[in-house]
Amino acid sequence: MSVIMRMSAAEKRALPSSANLNATAVTSDEDLEKKIGAAIHSLRNDRGLYRTQVASRLGMKETGVRRHETGTTKLSVSRLIQLCEVLEANPVEVLCSVAPHLFGRTEEGALQMTTMIKILSRLNDEALTSVFKVIR
Repeated sequence: MSVIMRMSAAEKRALPSSANLNATAVTSDEDLEKKIGAAIHSLRNDRGLYRTQVASRLGMKETGVRRHETGTTKLSVSRLIQLCEVLEANPVEVLCSVAPHLFGRTEEGALQMTTMIKILSRLNDEALTSVFKVIR
């Protein structure tokens, strides 16, 4: 039995609508693949890398990277992690841009959460420890 199934009605209502059991639509695989691909493409461009450079570092052909970026090829979790390693990105950055509704109950909350995750992911260990002590 899933965690959502064991929640009270009030707890379910408090979830973002996409996680609510009464939600009628779930994002299609095709839409997710395209959004993930677009996020990977954006990260690659932000890093100033060519597809051929990313492909070489992953031991694959440029067309494979293009297929991932356009969403025509399903991206495995392991390949997503490898891409994030090459792009020096946090996988959460990709997920936040693809499904921000999973990171907050409102659009503003999701934006704040994703921004906070991006900021925290860039901190060194000492700074992160200091921030953690403050918010704890």
